[in-house]
Amino acid sequence: MGVSSIETLRIIAMFMILAHHFIVHNGYDVPKLPLGPEWIFFQLVMAGGGKVGVVIFFSISAWFFLDKEQTIKSNLKRVWIMERELLFWSLILVTFYLVFDRADLSRKLMVKSVMPLIMGVWWYATAYAIFLALLPFLAKGLKALGREYHLAPATTVLVIWGLTSFIPGMIGIKDGFFGFIYLFILISAYKWYMKPFTTKQVWLTTGIGLGFSCCTPALP
Repeated sequence: MGVSSIETLRIIAMFMILAHHFIVHNGYDVPKLPLGPEWIFFQLVMAGGGKVGVVIFFSISAWFFLDKEQTIKSNLKRVWIMERELLFWSLILVTFYLVFDRADLSRKLMVKSVMPLIMGVWWYATAYAIFLALLPFLAKGLKALGREYHLAPATTVLVIWGLTSFIPGMIGIKDGFFGFIYLFILISAYKWYMKPFTTKQVWLTTGIGLGFSCCTPALP
């Protein structure tokens, strides 16, 4: 896959995440709509695509992390750069709310906005920063396991947190750095030890995933 194709996939993932937030954080109560084409489109396509978008977005980064050795210094530098960028935008947003919508800005949020990464203002950024801090140890540890002992835990976590996530009521892995570690175990096992999927296998896997998603009852 070329660079342009990867960037296109990243953009698609971003739009999927935006669509998810449009439904989930909207004043329009979508879940209470009557079952019909509108509900199906909003819930399954727009809202449901958000989690997929997050996985795609993270997986692209994880894939390229595997191309070079990860060091503690370089990863902490990434975290520091991210903290500065988030602080800039956090202060911009706080200023905007102070000027235009002060009623919706709590003191707690103002305090958290001064340290957005540490205080978890945005869950993805905080979880990603923790993952980056742990990545050098995680990558070296998985590489040291070798093929057999890497594929074994990869299969285990896939069954525990992957397949069982489609069963209502089962305890699944939630959003956060544990989810990123789970994905990294699978991605590294595939890249290091497995043959690349053919186009047919990719479409078959995608179809199975979509089928499970559509057939799984929505939980409150």
